[in-house]
Amino acid sequence: MRNDADKFDQLTSLRFFAALMIVIHHSVDLFGISNIGVNFGQGVSFFFVLSGFILTYVWELWANI
Repeated sequence: MRNDADKFDQLTSLRFFAALMIVIHHSVDLFGISNIGVNFGQGVSFFFVLSGFILTYVWELWANI
């Protein structure tokens, strides 16, 4: 039987891609990556919103035990 927290595995994996966007954004000058038309700085907002949602949901699960 799956736990309710397991439903967020896909969202948790999206946090990896948001973190990767942040790394790429900060390493543009270091690696000489040219502007490809994507605003990698938006990864910060996406990461924080997604992390906040997951943490809040899991907190509510633990609070109701």
